[in-house]
Formats: sequence, C-alpha cells, structure tokens
Amino acid sequence: MQRKRPKAPQMKPLEFLGSSRDDLARMPADVRHEIGVELMRVQFGGQPTDFKPMFAVGAGVCEIRVRDASAKADIELANVRYRMIGEKP
Repeated sequence: MQRKRPKAPQMKPLEFLGSSRDDLARMPADVRHEIGVELMRVQFGGQPTDFKPMFAVGAGVCEIRVRDASAKADIELANVRYRMIGEKP
C-alpha cells in the first residue's frame, strides 16, 4: 500500500501598496534579501520575526522591521506594508 504524501503548502499572493515595492528596491541588497525571506515566511502562513501590526491600516497589514548588516540603525519599513490577499480578519 502506497502512502499519500502531504500536500506542499501553497504560497499566498502578496500585494505591495503605494510606493512600497520601489522603496524596497532602493534598500541595500542584504536588507532586501532579509525582507524577502520575511515576506516569503508570511506567504507560507508564518509570521515575520520582527514586525508591528498596523491595525489602523487594515487587517493583515504589518510593518516588517529589519536591522541592516552594519547594525548602525534600525530600518523601519513603514512603507513596506503588505496585505495578504484572500485572508479574512
């Protein structure tokens, strides 16, 4: 008897609001990579490692926070707001 393999989790779509995608593109490469990993985590149903819910903006909207490689300052990406499409609050 053959065992059924579990289904792989589906990646959820992501919507960038306003200029957030362009803002992200202007970040240093290591920061872009780290944010990409965090966004992918969210798309597969997890939570970012450092974030702030933004209830005033809407359900499912968060600010992802990343410290740059030089650790000189926190880079708060308030403009990198995302909304998971199809999620219900």
